[in-house]
Amino acid sequence: MYRFQKAAVISLMAGASASAMAQTPITTLSSPDGRLALTIARRNGQDWYVGSITNWTPRDITLPLSFLGNGIFKAQIYEDGKDAATDAKQVAIHEQVISKEQTLHIPLAAGGGFAIRIIPGKGR
Repeated sequence: MYRFQKAAVISLMAGASASAMAQTPITTLSSPDGRLALTIARRNGQDWYVGSITNWTPRDITLPLSFLGNGIFKAQIYEDGKDAATDAKQVAIHEQVISKEQTLHIPLAAGGGFAIRIIPGKGR
């Protein structure tokens, strides 16, 4: 999953201009020591890009969405598939409507991770 997650984050961020991304600070959302799992978020305009990776210990990530602004958003989620622990090519891709009041709970396989692109939803 790590290779896929890295490729997904690079692919998601490819549409963003390099200068805009360079000027946007990275927000660390979990495990600042980076020993267990690291989750970071970066904003480009109104879009957010969130990525997480873990070591060889499977775990569940709790991701509060309080960093988002007001309104509704669409999350495009790329996460470990159900058999990712034995087949790193297993990826689940789905979308869901979210808001800053919510918290996402995402399971990570051993050596796994996720990437999320968050874009403003209708009505913002």
